Amino acid sequence: MTTYITKTNGLYGSLTLAKENQVASILAAKGVLPMSFYYYNVAAEADAALSARLDGILAALSYGDDLVLQLPTFMGSKFDQLLIQKFNVFRQSSASKLIFFVHDDLLTDPAMTANSDLVHFIDQADVLIVNSPATAQYLADLGVSRHHYVFYHILDVPTRAYATLPAHYSPKINLIGQDSQEIADFDKAGFKVDVYGTDLEATDTVIPHSVALNDPRLPYELAANGGWGVIMPHQKDNAYRTHYDLGIMIGAGLPIVALAGTPDAEWVEHYRLGFVSRSVDEAIQQITSCVERDYLRMRLSITDLAHLTEKGTFTSHAVSQAVRIK
Repeated sequence: MTTYITKTNGLYGSLTLAKENQVASILAAKGVLPMSFYYYNVAAEADAALSARLDGILAALSYGDDLVLQLPTFMGSKFDQLLIQKFNVFRQSSASKLIFFVHDDLLTDPAMTANSDLVHFIDQADVLIVNSPATAQYLADLGVSRHHYVFYHILDVPTRAYATLPAHYSPKINLIGQDSQEIADFDKAGFKVDVYGTDLEATDTVIPHSVALNDPRLPYELAANGGWGVIMPHQKDNAYRTHYDLGIMIGAGLPIVALAGTPDAEWVEHYRLGFVSRSVDEAIQQITSCVERDYLRMRLSITDLAHLTEKGTFTSHAVSQAVRIK
């Protein structure tokens, strides 16, 4: 029995697809084989041509093989539905399983509404891999009735940037794509603020960096800068979404300040990676009162976890669990 995992190529600059390719790369080292799609306008393709194309994509499958479909595919519902219809032949005639690896990005799709076509599509999987129990509950509230869930918790970022972090305390603040109010609040409190993935104008105390979130240089730039990684977004999906920033900050070895009530905060609290804050004002107070000894202890906890994310531990464990479910 072989396990395959999908990935979409040809849509350049997409953070979502960069994450999906990263997952496929991690699993390749574990013997999971890639099944690649090349992005194109499926809607303009004749049904017979699409069917033949999918037959070619699935040609390597044997009865008993499992398929991990990463969502979103960006190929469109026509492509996705026909792919599943064809794979159902294997499911109906053998122990083959259909596993959906649901990236957080899918949760913000406008089509993700109660009992929508997208929800019914998700409900076709034998196993759903999602980031947290909160996400599972969110999907259940929308009408997904699957009973088999596996959690990947955070998306591993394989990097050794954490090993390059200077071994001393720094009060610098590192933000990735945060809003202007948070930047202003930290700046007003007297911190030097480095903001990544932005084209803001530089000031004496606010330093913008254009390096993108999916750029492998980002963890190294964060590690070289040192200080704190702050993850305090304001989106309405905070209660069930694990932000990619978390994996980046862990990979960089930075102690983290996370917004209370989020999966990010649960990780920070459980592994003692930094502080959990209800507001920017509270975060400022916590960082200001932190002594170097406590900061370095957080650094050690981050390093222990970074050893695992470097190896893709959480991703590979989640897929391994999903494959074993009967």
